[in-house]
Amino acid sequence: MSNVTTYEKILKREDHGIYIYIPIEIEEGVERLEISYEYSPWKFKGSAWRNDVDLLVVDEKGNDVGTRGSVIREIVISPYYSTPGFDVREISKGIWNVVVLPARMISDEIDLKVHVKTFKKEKRWYIGDTHTHTYNSDGKHSYDTLIDKAKKIGLDYLFITDHNRTILHMPKSQDYLTVVPGLEYTYPNGHANVWGLQQPYSGTLITNTQEGFLKLKEESEANGGLVSINHPFCSMCGWHWPLDNFDFDCVEIWNGPMRLDNLKIIDWWHNELVKGRRLSAVGGSDYHRDYFVVKLLGKPVTHIYSEGRTQADLLKAIKEGRTSISWKKGGTFIEITSGDSVVGDSVKIKDDTKVRISVTNLKRGHTLRVYDSEGVIYTYKAKKKGNHIIELPVKNAGFVRADVRWDLKGFKWLLFNLVMTFYIPAQAFMKDVPPMVEAICSPIWFEK
Repeated sequence: MSNVTTYEKILKREDHGIYIYIPIEIEEGVERLEISYEYSPWKFKGSAWRNDVDLLVVDEKGNDVGTRGSVIREIVISPYYSTPGFDVREISKGIWNVVVLPARMISDEIDLKVHVKTFKKEKRWYIGDTHTHTYNSDGKHSYDTLIDKAKKIGLDYLFITDHNRTILHMPKSQDYLTVVPGLEYTYPNGHANVWGLQQPYSGTLITNTQEGFLKLKEESEANGGLVSINHPFCSMCGWHWPLDNFDFDCVEIWNGPMRLDNLKIIDWWHNELVKGRRLSAVGGSDYHRDYFVVKLLGKPVTHIYSEGRTQADLLKAIKEGRTSISWKKGGTFIEITSGDSVVGDSVKIKDDTKVRISVTNLKRGHTLRVYDSEGVIYTYKAKKKGNHIIELPVKNAGFVRADVRWDLKGFKWLLFNLVMTFYIPAQAFMKDVPPMVEAICSPIWFEK
C-alpha cells in the first residue's frame, strides 16, 4: 500500500544558495520511501546555463541520509535498496526533511514540486536462504558474487553466515535483496548461526566448553541477534554437546540436499513439538559452492511470513515460528491457516474450529501428510501435478503441521545417490532409504 504527497514551493532570488527545509511526516510501518522532484524553468533556449536545484534528505534525528544533484531526480530509500548516494536503511517514524538547495538561479523564480511516496510494509511470505558462506571462510565466492547469484534466483533475502568471521564488514542490502549479516559459531562439538549482527560478541569466540559457547550465545542475544542450532544430527559435523540443558529459539531442520541426517533432525523436532516446545524451524543450503551442473544456493529455501522484508521483521517472524521450507523457489510449498491465524499463532479451540492446509505445486506421486501431537491425521497421494487444499476439524489441543514426502525410485533414486556421492559419500547407494521430504511447514498451535 502506498501514499503520495506533493509539496509545492516557489523559490525566489533571495533563496539562492540557501538550504530550505520541507518537513515530511513518516508514519509507523513505512518500509520504502520514494522521492521525486521537478521544477521549472530548468533549461533556457540558447543558453548553456540552467537552474540547478539539489536535494538532500535528513532523517527524524537530524542525520544525513544522502544527497544528489539535479540530474538525478528520482530517489529510493529502503532497507534493501537505495539510490546510489543514499544510505540503505530502515525508515523510522517521525518528522524527516527533504532539503532543497537552489545551487544556481538564472531566473527570478523557480516553481518547485516535490513528490513523496511512502510504501507500507507488506505482510506476506518472503523467500530466501538462511545459511551461506563466502571465501571469507571456506566458500568459493565473494560477497558480491554470492549476492548476484541470490538475485538471479529471485530470492527476497540472503543470510550470510561465514564460519567464525565477523571482522569483515558485510555489504548492506541491495537491489531489492535483504542481506542479513551473521556468522556460524563453529566448534568441534557443534555449529550455530547467529543472525542480525556484524559483531555479535566482544573479545574472542574461542572456547573449548559448552559453557563458553552459552556465554557467547547469551551475549549475542542480548545484542539483538537470533541464534539457531545448525544441523544437530549431521553425520559429519553434528551437535555433540547436550541439546536439553539450555534454551534456544530456532533449529535448522533441513540442511542442504534432503538426506538421512535431515530426516533424523525432523523427527527430533517433531518430538520436541509433541512435548509442547515451540521451537522455530528453518532450512538453509549451507552453500559453499556448486558441484558441476548441480546448483545448490537456495536449496532449500525458507519461506518467512513476515510483516515486511526488513532484517528486524524477518528475524522476528522466524522467532515466532512463521516459517515453511521448500526444496527450491517455485517448488512445493505448504501453508497452514485457521481462520485469520497463520503458522506460529495460537488458536482457541471452539466447536467449529478448522485448520486449512494448502499445498501448491504438489508433484505427481508425492504424499501430503498432516500431523497433530497424536500422529498422522491425514494423507493424500497426488495422482497428478497441481494444488491441493484440505480443511480438517480441530478437536485436540497441541499443534497441526504438515509435510510432503516422496519415495526414492528410478531416476530420482539415481540422481539422489549421485549427489550424495559428492556430498556425503557414506550415505550414497544405501538400501531401504525412507521417503524424502520435499516441503515442510511449521505448526499452528491450538489451545482449549
